[in-house]
Order: sequence, then structure tokens, then C-alpha cells
Amino acid sequence: MAKSAGNGSAATSVSLATRLRIWWYFSCPRTWLYAVLGFHFGYYLSSGDLGWRLWLGCLILYGAVGTGSTNFINMIYDTAEDSINKPVRADYIRVVTKKQLMVATWVFYAISIALSLAYGSGVMVAFTLVSIFHSHQYSAPPLRFKAHWLTNNTFLSFGSCTIPFLAGWCVGVPPGEESYNIPWAPVFLNFVFILLSLIAKDVPDIEGDRFANLKTVVNPLLHTKDKRFNLSLYRMMAFVPAAICSFMVAAGFLPTRYCLFSGVSVVFLATVFDSDLGEPTSPGKCYETKDARSTHFVKMFTYTQLGDCLIYCLAVEPTAATVAFSAITAAAVVVWIFSVGLLYPGKESGVAAAPRQHGG
Repeated sequence: MAKSAGNGSAATSVSLATRLRIWWYFSCPRTWLYAVLGFHFGYYLSSGDLGWRLWLGCLILYGAVGTGSTNFINMIYDTAEDSINKPVRADYIRVVTKKQLMVATWVFYAISIALSLAYGSGVMVAFTLVSIFHSHQYSAPPLRFKAHWLTNNTFLSFGSCTIPFLAGWCVGVPPGEESYNIPWAPVFLNFVFILLSLIAKDVPDIEGDRFANLKTVVNPLLHTKDKRFNLSLYRMMAFVPAAICSFMVAAGFLPTRYCLFSGVSVVFLATVFDSDLGEPTSPGKCYETKDARSTHFVKMFTYTQLGDCLIYCLAVEPTAATVAFSAITAAAVVVWIFSVGLLYPGKESGVAAAPRQHGG
């Protein structure tokens, strides 16, 4: 039975379990890893501490609360491109409405600020406020950074990965240290690595982005009909981080141990970026019904997060403790990526398909 929602869409009555699964889906828990890993490694590598401050910072301030609210904002303002790239969201938005998502977002922001104050660090408060600004203005007006090709992925990479690492590193530095001694070269490499991964991720979403008039980097380069050209460009983007890393090692900006990252990146080309992207789809066709695209996304996301772990691990001189810490973290990342989807709402959810929009 349906009833009218306050935002003008029909709110569908479903079971509590399904509603909770939809909230979980809207929070995009896989994407929490970007910020969580940044704070996680930044704090541990600068402090060597595995105490409560590490877990509070990475799991709450920059995980479920911070990144979750960013995804809620994305759901609210990105309905045009989602109607093509991820049309299942149009179905779910009739269960968890935009008004409810907006309320939840501001509640999460308030919790984030309160926890940063309880953290007892002015640096943490400052980074939290910057993260909230990034979270909101990436998708929301008036700035809506994602609408411009230059700021779209640049702003996202810096806000979701670089800022959390810097926050973790700065608040983890022991009291009395004269300077933060931030490892800027690894920070830059990680920024570029995530940036190019995000750009590559836009390739399968080209139709929806054009329909919503989003000016992404790949938008003017790709041809929706020329699959071979798109796939070639996709693989080239995957190779660039390895090339940049090799150059930084040769120029002396990074220690030689970073050759390991270059080698791993090239190896992953054969396993992740050789996937079949599927035949070009027409506007309005549900990408999420394509098993090949879904599998490809999970493999690519796994590659990105494990690459994250490797870059962070090599940021300081490896010890038995940092290697063990990184290995355990990497294993946890894989388990998280492949398990969170089990809680997404399935076909048995009872949510009827909404009418699809089509691009001209």
C-alpha cells in the first residue's frame, strides 16, 4: 500500500527489515573504506598506538557517520544520473524519502561534531568541519563540485582520502613533537592513485553522467558506441599510477621500496582491468542487472583499497609491526568488501520498480 511522501514521491510500505537494508544500501558501506583507511593508517603510522582514539576516529568520525552522510547527500541530489546508471535507487527512494535522508544527514553531521569535540583535539575538530564541508558541497548546491570536470574527482579524492589521512597523522603525533613530519610524497601518490581510480570508475557511467549534464573528465573522451576505445582508455588510466610511482622513485621523491607498488599495479592490470565491461547499454537500462559489471566493480574496488593499504604501509620504514598491521587491515578490507553486499535489499524486498527516465 502506498502513501504520499512529503517530497512529492510515493512512499512505499515495506517491512522494517527491508527498510533497514535500504538505509544500509544508501550509506554505501564499501565507500567508507576510503576515509577509514586514511585515518586508520595515518594515526597508527604516526603514533604506533592501537587504542580507542584510533578506532573512534576511523570508524565513527570518518566511517559510518562521515562517509555515510556524504552518500546520503549524493542520493538526494544525483537522481538524474542515477535514473540511468543505478535505476534501482529510484525504487528505493520511494521507501526512504529524500526528506528522511536530509534529516539523517544533518543528524550525522551533529554527531560527527559532538564526537570530534569529545575527542579532545582542536585539530580533529578542524578536520571534521572541513570534512563536513566536503561532504555537503560535493553534491549539493551552491558549489556542487562534482558538476565540473576539474573539481569532480579531484575534490572527491582529496576530501575522502587525503584529509582523513592527514587528520589521523596529525592527531596521532605524540605530544611534544616539534613538527608533524607528514610524508608528503606518499600522500601525493595516494591522492593521484585514488583520483585516477575514480576517473576510471566514471567510464561505465558515461551515459547517466551525460544525461545529467555532469562534466566528468572522461565525458568528452568516450564514445558510448565504441566499446573497444573505452576499454583501452580504461586500461591506460589503470597503468598511470604505476608510471607516476616509478618516476617518483627514480627522481628520489619516494624510496625504492615503492617499486613494489608499481609492480603490483601492473600485475593487477591483467586481473582487474581486463574485465568485460559489457555491451553498451541504452539510456534507462538497469546496469545493476548485469553480473559482469557488478563483478568488475567489486574487483576494481578491491584493487583500489588494497593499493591504498600498500601505499600507506610503505609510507614509513617497514617493521614487523607495521607489516602485520597492514596485512591484517588488508584482510579485513577484503572481508568487508565482499560481505556488506549480503545485507543489501534483494529482489524479494517487495519494492516495485519505478518508471524510468530516458535520455534524449
